[in-house]
Amino acid sequence: MNIENLQYFICLVETLNFTKAAQRCHIAQTAMSRYISGLEKNLGVRLFERDKRNVRLTKAGRQFYEDAVRIQEQYRTMIYNVKHAEKNEKRTLSLGFGLYEFSRLSQALSEFFQFHPEIQLKIHQYNYGDLVEKFKKKELDMMVGLEICRNFLSENELEMRYLFSSCNSLVMSRQKAERYAGAAVAEILEQELVVTNCEDSGPSSVYMLQRTLESDFKAKAPALLQTNSFEAQLLMLQAGQGVGFIPAFIGEEQLKGLVSLELPGSTRFDYYAFNRKEDSAGLAQVKELLPGDHFTDI
Repeated sequence: MNIENLQYFICLVETLNFTKAAQRCHIAQTAMSRYISGLEKNLGVRLFERDKRNVRLTKAGRQFYEDAVRIQEQYRTMIYNVKHAEKNEKRTLSLGFGLYEFSRLSQALSEFFQFHPEIQLKIHQYNYGDLVEKFKKKELDMMVGLEICRNFLSENELEMRYLFSSCNSLVMSRQKAERYAGAAVAEILEQELVVTNCEDSGPSSVYMLQRTLESDFKAKAPALLQTNSFEAQLLMLQAGQGVGFIPAFIGEEQLKGLVSLELPGSTRFDYYAFNRKEDSAGLAQVKELLPGDHFTDI
C-alpha cells in the first residue's frame, strides 16, 4: 500500500461507483477492482458491500476512510513543509468569510496564530457572491459562510465542516423599538424599510430573504433598501432608516447602541467552513484553524 494507491480507495468511497472512481484516478476499472480486492485481503476485512447495482461502505470501511483521509492530508503537509524548509518560507493560507462571520472567528484566529507562527494567514471579507467566486477561482484556500453556498460550488471537489448555527435578530434604533413595543414583526414590516446586505442573486439573495420573511412572519415582500457592507447597514439603522435582520451572534458592542430583538422560532441558518478536497497547501493546518467543536450555536 502506498499514498497513491490510497487515493484509489478514497475515490471509490466518494463516488461509490467503480467506473467513476477509475476514471477519476485515470486507471482501468479492472485495475481499480483488483486494488480494492487486494486491499481488503491484506486488511482481512470487507471495506465495501457490493452487488451488481450498488456499492456500500461497511463500518470498517468508514473507519478506514477517516484514517486514510487524515494520512493523505498529513502526507501533503509533510511534502509542502519539506519543500519550503530550506527556503525558510512561511506558508501562506488565504481565508475568506462573509459580512458577519468575523465576530465568531476572532478567538479561533488568535489561538491559531499562537500555535502556528510558521503560517502566514491572509484574511479577506466579501459579500457572499464574491466570496464564492473567489473560492471557485482558487484565490482562497478556505472560506466560512452559509451552508447554501454549497449550491454554487462543485460538491465533488468540496469538503465542508459544520461550525455553528444562528437565527436572525430584528435590529432597529431605540426610538423605533419604543414605538413598536409589543408589535408583531409582520406589522413592523408593513411600515418600515428592511435594510439588508442581501444581493440581487447568489447565495444570499433578496429572493431568499423575502421567502424567509414570508415563511417566518407571513410578511409579504416588504420594501427593501440594499447596502453593501455591515458598516453601511449599521449607519442606516442608527440614522433611523428602517429595520434590519442581523445574525443573533452579532454582539451588542458591535451594534453600537441599536436594539436587537430576539425572534424565537425563526429560521436558523447553518454556517460551515469550506475547503477543496485536493488542496495541496496542507489541509491539516487549515482544518485546525476552524475546528467544528470550537463554536456553539446561537
